[in-house]
Amino acid sequence: MGRINFGRAIKDFKGITGNVTVTDCRDGHDFVCDLKDWQVYSLPDELPFYENMGEFLPIETFTPGADGRLPRGVYRGTFNVDKPADTFLDFSTWGKGLVYVNGHALGRIWEIGPQQTLYMPGCWLKKGENQILVFDILGPEEAKSRGLSEPILDSLKTPKRRTLSVEDVDIDFNAMPVVAEGEFAPGNGWQEVKFAESVHGRYLAVEALDGFDDSGVISIAELHALNGKGERLSREPWTALYADSEQTDTNRTADKVFDLQESTYWSSNAAKGSHAIIIDLGDEHTLTGVQYLPRMEKGAPGAIRRYRLHLLPLSPLQ
Repeated sequence: MGRINFGRAIKDFKGITGNVTVTDCRDGHDFVCDLKDWQVYSLPDELPFYENMGEFLPIETFTPGADGRLPRGVYRGTFNVDKPADTFLDFSTWGKGLVYVNGHALGRIWEIGPQQTLYMPGCWLKKGENQILVFDILGPEEAKSRGLSEPILDSLKTPKRRTLSVEDVDIDFNAMPVVAEGEFAPGNGWQEVKFAESVHGRYLAVEALDGFDDSGVISIAELHALNGKGERLSREPWTALYADSEQTDTNRTADKVFDLQESTYWSSNAAKGSHAIIIDLGDEHTLTGVQYLPRMEKGAPGAIRRYRLHLLPLSPLQ
């Protein structure tokens, strides 16, 4: 799925694209070291591997996490059949993974749908006890399934709203300390803003005061924050805390600015005022600058002209 050979400066790599590091945060200091001489192993997509991944515990011993999900991993159970026949197994309460029944690979599951069931051929069932194994990399909301006479093929779980907006909270960006302001250059490609001095905080706010066109729409394809050494921070713990607006119907939401996809983007069409986004970096960091990528299409539609950047130690929503 990596894309590196088309468009202008698109680098849509997949997999591990940099150093593999370990961070030691003890004593209030971040110490990062590179792992050396490590190897990558693929997981064999075979039933014996899943059956031997670890100890199988009673489901009663599991408790949901903060996200309401049970632990990710392998689930195994049995069910009884009086008369084997074709059926459809419902996996609408599960996350993302694969299913085996009586040693047969039944198929893959994913909660987003629209397919929420898997076809179960009657010839793979037997009268009496049958075995089922589910490997779930997200963790189920409920570890249960049921047989249905008809498939569920039209149940699409649309993502819930990820960010707050001006409809939810009133934020005064003018009251925030400014760590950098200026103008970006027009056109495509990465641009970098260096701070006059390093700053410390957790919540990065980006204001787009206007753009290079008259559409009233502002877009950001990717955004990076630079640490005290001028290196890019890991964006794995980032979350989009606030966006004045986002286009959820076309998947142009605020989290697209750190989704590792230069071809996707956040799009803001606020009716008035500045276009703004606030990102929770996941922890406090010392920053020396940011890197910004406009959309990759010709002319960089929605590119930011004038900008202001803020970095706060505390959430502006408190």
